[in-house]
Amino acid sequence: MTKGKNVLQSNLLSITKNNQIEEISSYFCIDGEPETSGQYGNGNVNDTYLITCSDKDDENVYTLQRINHFVFKDPVALMNNFERVTSHLLSKSIEQNHGKDVLTLIPTRDGKSFHLDMDGYYWRMTKFIADGKSFDVPEHDGHAFEAAKAFGQFQANLNDLGEPALVETIPAFHNTRKRFDRFTEIVSRNPKNRLIEVEDLVELFLKHEEFADAIKRPEFPRRVVHNDTKLNNVLLHQTTGKAICVVDLDTVMPGCALHDFGDLVRTAANAADEDETDLGKVQFLPSRFDAIVDGYLMGCQGMLIEKEIKNLAIAPVAITYELALRFLTDFLEGDVYFKTHREDHNVDRAKSQFTLMKSMLTFMEEMEDIIRTKRDLF
Repeated sequence: MTKGKNVLQSNLLSITKNNQIEEISSYFCIDGEPETSGQYGNGNVNDTYLITCSDKDDENVYTLQRINHFVFKDPVALMNNFERVTSHLLSKSIEQNHGKDVLTLIPTRDGKSFHLDMDGYYWRMTKFIADGKSFDVPEHDGHAFEAAKAFGQFQANLNDLGEPALVETIPAFHNTRKRFDRFTEIVSRNPKNRLIEVEDLVELFLKHEEFADAIKRPEFPRRVVHNDTKLNNVLLHQTTGKAICVVDLDTVMPGCALHDFGDLVRTAANAADEDETDLGKVQFLPSRFDAIVDGYLMGCQGMLIEKEIKNLAIAPVAITYELALRFLTDFLEGDVYFKTHREDHNVDRAKSQFTLMKSMLTFMEEMEDIIRTKRDLF
């Protein structure tokens, strides 16, 4: 089977020449002249470039991102969110005097939070955090603890953001029931005639429909949450391993704290990468979960209510099921959302996530015991 081009990749303008990137960089309030640039990171949605500028004896480095407006339909509203969130977090950092970095937005020369180029693409720039390193999988429990603490504190610091509410940059992003309904719709339509390749996997997903309603968002407090708490969305200090900064703020919007907690567990308490093809390597790590609970509850600073705490154990199962649904749905639609890097990449992702979910379920009683033990410590 030969896949068609990934729609997002083919629709986005391919910019590979340094002079084009440097020209876009010049619209922002940078120190010095941009001299080098290169594609940076492994994000699934936006395109990211590293910009280096020299100004006399100083070297200044920035991160330039092209916002994928095929995914984020209202980039202006997204950047309004981004600007409010980063400003609020900066004020909290100053107030708390904890010495940590926050993501710093670089304005354009005309005072805007983004640049709109001649081709209709939206760009933003932030300061590059030199000492930060991202990990797809933690090297030890300490990394998981630090990331969980950072995300918990992130939620706590945004809990008093106030009105108006942030715009939902992707409506119903963590509505697992809607994700399931979309999945069944695509299965029934089979738009790319790929169903025959994954019929057994589809059947497994349909048999676990109960997890589509494991976390019903209206039943929990409406909070400002990150919504994409993969481990690699926290920068850890490359030497000390301490958390520095939460990044990738495009999906920061109103939501449920449990989704943030669950998604971090999904990525940080897995013995393998989320697209591991050797399913024997995919297994849930209860000791890693223990460290995440410690860090998250410490970071939340008592923000969570009783019902949220009671549902922490089921949250990773629900969010892992949701993402597995999304990967398989995307495959059936022709790989139109997630960037793919190999044949059947989304199928591999779906299989890996489903295997992780099953592993989590075997440890459910232990997970609940861990939460009961720690709930009153922070």
